Amino acid sequence: MASVPWEAWSDVPKRTPRSPSYAGLTQRAGFAEWLKAQREAKISRKQLARELWPSKERDEAKSADRTTARIKDYEEPQRDEYGRVVDVTVPSRDVLRRICDILKISWLSAFASAGYYRDVLAALAALVDLGYRWLDTDGAFVREGARRSFRSAGVTELGGKIVWDAMREQRFLDRYIEGAWAARPPKSKPILADTKVLPEIIRRYLAAEARTAPRCACVVPKPMAAAILVAASGFPRRGDVWKAGVDMYAVHLLEAATPLVNYALRGKKIPLTGNIERADRALSDIRAPLDSRRVAAAEHMIAWADGISQCYTHYARLASMAYFGVSGCSEDKLSAEFYLPKLRPAQLPNVNLFQAIEHLE
Repeated sequence: MASVPWEAWSDVPKRTPRSPSYAGLTQRAGFAEWLKAQREAKISRKQLARELWPSKERDEAKSADRTTARIKDYEEPQRDEYGRVVDVTVPSRDVLRRICDILKISWLSAFASAGYYRDVLAALAALVDLGYRWLDTDGAFVREGARRSFRSAGVTELGGKIVWDAMREQRFLDRYIEGAWAARPPKSKPILADTKVLPEIIRRYLAAEARTAPRCACVVPKPMAAAILVAASGFPRRGDVWKAGVDMYAVHLLEAATPLVNYALRGKKIPLTGNIERADRALSDIRAPLDSRRVAAAEHMIAWADGISQCYTHYARLASMAYFGVSGCSEDKLSAEFYLPKLRPAQLPNVNLFQAIEHLE
């Protein structure tokens, strides 16, 4: 393969116009390696090719699309003499969906890894739509003004009962989830200690204060919660710093919530509008690095989530971020308060809570 001058290499795929994937070459190469590992853990290339393309199809169309060579193309990026990725064949959405079915892996997380972000955003929109349908079905908006107050207060009643009483019933407990955080920061307290042990003493003090502090809570439908959590944990704003492990939380949540997404998408096609459509446009410009696109999309995604439930979005960001950034400021102009740890502790919910939900109807 001909070498490419070092300064001339670009992460932008050559076949961009023909692909709906928003991934650059580096992300596509990572996806190819991930797909290969998933496939090797289950079946051989030949077995996958046979299940993807039945024998009749292989006999009728003897092309690279019907052979194990095509699977190899999906799994092994082409590199130049310097080891740089110069081309990656990403399966079409239909083929990738079939591969996921055969390997029994989440199509939603696979689509995110492959750069099919529009499909992922459409899935989040479908989850929100399902959440609103549950709210109507369960009588959350019967009281006058409840629909208007939902964005700022969350669910206040279900089935004619105050939400906290209703949540004692298994049906509502299956379908709704609470997000809680400390209502106020801990009281200031002078602490005298050696500088080596001072951070640990402060950490223990804050943890103890958090256990006794009054709590704020917000209840929303689980499908809606899953969508907001993905928006908050998967799209950090500029200057945001994830808590440990949160960088993979959105991926695991997508995997766990895939059956719920499949249910939400049954016979439904939810258009992308408003801020989530703007986020899609920001992600689609693959001339820019993915990190830059994600930061630009984050502003729209957080605004989208705020428009659904401001209180649950606040909880999700408290639970996801150790430090909050701010849009439109360079790092050298950030005030000291943006570097402080968040003093209203909140924990992300276990992704298993979204995996198998009873009482879908």
